[in-house]
Amino acid sequence: MAAKPEDCVCVEDVPLEQVLLEPLSCAINAVEQANISFGDDILIVGAGFMGNLVQKLVHLQVP
Repeated sequence: MAAKPEDCVCVEDVPLEQVLLEPLSCAINAVEQANISFGDDILIVGAGFMGNLVQKLVHLQVP
């Protein structure tokens, strides 16, 4: 995928909350679609930022 330079925004000019909004929204959507209940076994593939974010959200949803 390619983007024109005039369509790009320097990350330094964007507040952190706005930068993290899209990944957080995707992680919340994944957890909601999984419909996890207490006692369920789950597998999160990937130990990067998104995988860790999903893990934290699952933990918060089902302590």
